[in-house]
Amino acid sequence: MTIQFTARHFEARPELQAFAEESVQRLAQVYDGIVSADVVFDQEPHGAGRIVEIGLLVSRDKLFAKEESNDFVASVNACVDKLERQLVRYKEKNVGNGRPSRGRSDAATAEDAAPAAEDLDLEV
Repeated sequence: MTIQFTARHFEARPELQAFAEESVQRLAQVYDGIVSADVVFDQEPHGAGRIVEIGLLVSRDKLFAKEESNDFVASVNACVDKLERQLVRYKEKNVGNGRPSRGRSDAATAEDAAPAAEDLDLEV
């Protein structure tokens, strides 16, 4: 998974980037189909707001979370929590969950294709 960082209105410290990278990498334990992640740190120029946006590109979709708080670490944690819930829902919805796909299962098709010898009424 590739992770791209962007910092708006300030210079992000390497410790903050390392923390965010570690947090986003943990999401791969929930779903391993994550292709890339975009992490945006934004600091309001005249306020105390710290905004974090994380976008994940998964195999067929893009998932997104945005959180604002007084601390970047809290915002990253909240975004990762949101994305974890989204990934679980995405995984349940799109990845095989044990149900057969549309149509009949292979076992039912094999049983109906050839009747058993006992079922045939052949007189000799």
